[in-house]
Amino acid sequence: MQTQRNELNFEGQNIFIGIDVHLKSWNVSIFTEHLHHKTFNQSASAELLSNYLGLNFPGANYYPVQPDISFIRCSNVERCRWESTVMTEGNN
Repeated sequence: MQTQRNELNFEGQNIFIGIDVHLKSWNVSIFTEHLHHKTFNQSASAELLSNYLGLNFPGANYYPVQPDISFIRCSNVERCRWESTVMTEGNN
């Protein structure tokens, strides 16, 4: 008899995140490689966003929509860390 797995696994899939940063809140847009998942407003909290991504897209690779904004780079949600990446013309 076959069994059905009900757990999410986005391992190897890319998730693109756009963040419009304001002082007390962020407007966040999340895209997969094929569709727009969701746009929502949240408190300005990296931990809150990391928890959302880990819950909804476990195992995924996260990338910024624009390369010159702060973003999460994760291969494992437990080891997520925020990195501030500023691209300059010299290191594109």
